[in-house]
Amino acid sequence: MNYTLSHVLHLTSTQVHYTVSALIAMSRGFAGSFGSAIGGGFFTRILKSSLETGFAQRGLPPQPKLVRTLLGSPATVAHLIGEERLIAIESYEYAIRMLFLAGSLLALVATAFQAGTGWTPEWIDRYEQDERD
Repeated sequence: MNYTLSHVLHLTSTQVHYTVSALIAMSRGFAGSFGSAIGGGFFTRILKSSLETGFAQRGLPPQPKLVRTLLGSPATVAHLIGEERLIAIESYEYAIRMLFLAGSLLALVATAFQAGTGWTPEWIDRYEQDERD
């Protein structure tokens, strides 16, 4: 975020620096809440799907109550035995792996997006255009 702030301030005119700084500070403040909500939702969907698929692939009957309990409390895994425990552990591992992969992909996309915003401030572009005219 520090790089983003300096980059955006470099690209914008000084008249809008206060507005840009306020917008970046606002988005920085919301980032934790939004990130937790989006990441938590993604993790929960992947975990639920993985648990249901794991039970189905191993020929066990659907267990919606156990799935709901595991979604709410990872500590439940410690009380499971046999196939149920193995499925729960594998599902948590898979969900965490997918969460990290999604976060990495998002970071790469954000980096590419930011790199594509340009490097020359607007006032230099206008100055060069005026000199050509």
